[in-house]
Amino acid sequence: MTAKEYCKAFCEGYFCAQLGEKLTNCKVTEHALDLVKETAQTCIEQQIAYSSFDEKQKLEMKENFQEWADTVLQGFKKRLRESGRLI
Repeated sequence: MTAKEYCKAFCEGYFCAQLGEKLTNCKVTEHALDLVKETAQTCIEQQIAYSSFDEKQKLEMKENFQEWADTVLQGFKKRLRESGRLI
């Protein structure tokens, strides 16, 4: 991926996190968020598998997406915890 593509992916991820935080107006359990992460990882795996990237790029993405998912989830939990919405 190019630097521009990484920047775009980061911005899209940040936007989705902000949107998710704003749309979550009730209390959420950590377990529920863990289940959401698992579902998202499955979707990402499928998107990678059916993408038009070459096999080398797909392998690199598969190696990195779990770290990305963990980072996003921890950030989301932190923000919800700070706002009193994580139980």
